Amino acid sequence: MNGHDAILVLLQDVKELLYGIFWLLAGALLLLIGVLLLDLSGGITLLLSAVGALLVFGGAFYAHHGFHHHELVEKQDQTGGTT
Repeated sequence: MNGHDAILVLLQDVKELLYGIFWLLAGALLLLIGVLLLDLSGGITLLLSAVGALLVFGGAFYAHHGFHHHELVEKQDQTGGTT
């Protein structure tokens, strides 16, 4: 993989990580709303909580995949001599 491909792969990993974080925040918000509206209609609360839980699970998986998908390896210069 040359330099430009490595940058594109790294940007793809960052994008996956940010999408995962967004899904985690959106799911946590829906779960919080579902818990706060617990004394209202049970069907709406259950639906919000279920969708929120699925978003949290999916976001955690997506963020984990983006964080651990590729590994950045730094290569040392092996020229061996100084001028």
